[in-house]
Amino acid sequence: MPLALAEDFKTVSGKIYKDATISHVEADGIVLRTKTGISKVYFVELPKDVQERFHYGSATPTGQAVTQRIDKAESTTRATPFVSGADRFASFVEKKARPAGIDLTGETHARLGRVDGDT
Repeated sequence: MPLALAEDFKTVSGKIYKDATISHVEADGIVLRTKTGISKVYFVELPKDVQERFHYGSATPTGQAVTQRIDKAESTTRATPFVSGADRFASFVEKKARPAGIDLTGETHARLGRVDGDT
């Protein structure tokens, strides 16, 4: 974990977070760690200079928002081949099971005394 310098943060309403370290930055605020615990402070609660420091309101998202978007895109890209492969396998198993009279819910048509097409 990188060494973070503690600093004081003061909201526009006057609340002060003493000796706070920034845990992480999100799209709508920063998460601060203090002696009393962890707090999320929304950018709208912080002075303009602090908002600008973290690029709040800019067209380019920063911090965790970017990380979340990258992680989501990577997980979707990685999962797609597995999902489509699993779908193909399930279709294959279903095609093989039907001629044998196997109901994939666990009961066979023969046990129920039904023939395909009966209800």
